[in-house]
Amino acid sequence: MYRPTVRYHDIYRRYVDSLFKATTLDRNQIFRLALFTAAHNPDFITLLKEYKRKDVPLPSMEPLYGWFMARD
Repeated sequence: MYRPTVRYHDIYRRYVDSLFKATTLDRNQIFRLALFTAAHNPDFITLLKEYKRKDVPLPSMEPLYGWFMARD
């Protein structure tokens, strides 16, 4: 599994720490959840399109989402 070292502003660190304390999720799970839900968020996709390279399509999470949900 990919486990990056993430550096982010203190305001986000405090937010993630607050989520960590308020839930049973660890910090890695919080980040994975955020990335997973971002892929289905119209606002996130709109922001990505502003920075998209013209010659490379944005990936779709739909095939992965189906595989993930079928695992239960």
